[in-house]
Amino acid sequence: MTTRTKKNLDTLAPQARAKFVKLLEEAQRLMPVGVTVELISGTRTAAEQDALYASSRTKPGPWRTNARAGQSWHNYGVAVDLGLFKGGKYLDEKDERESTRLYGVVAKWATANGFEWGGSWSRADPPHFQLAGVLGGGSSPGPDARARYAQVGGDVSRILA
Repeated sequence: MTTRTKKNLDTLAPQARAKFVKLLEEAQRLMPVGVTVELISGTRTAAEQDALYASSRTKPGPWRTNARAGQSWHNYGVAVDLGLFKGGKYLDEKDERESTRLYGVVAKWATANGFEWGGSWSRADPPHFQLAGVLGGGSSPGPDARARYAQVGGDVSRILA
């Protein structure tokens, strides 16, 4: 496991972390020889989320997300972005079609095991995986999920226990 992956795992809600470790292990097992899986994003601060949202809107850069701060499960410690690497190169940039296909392979296992895959959304986000229905919300946290998060003092572990 790389330092980057460990660092991002450490940002997740503790009970979510074990589930994402299993996702990483299965994802790596499903990859062809020469492709490695890293966790390239875990929990994000509100400022980090808003900066990603600004990309391609109010700041130059590619589209990154449809979610503002508070509207992404990344802000609650129950979502990750995986990265696929081949020969030290980020496969999404090297061969986007191949990376999307491989994320789909992971998604088959993930969706059967309590995860939601961003690659199935209308604005597809293939590297994104999140725990399904943690706070009673859908693909993104709505007002009810945000209220439940506040009720547990921001400790998602109390819900996942």
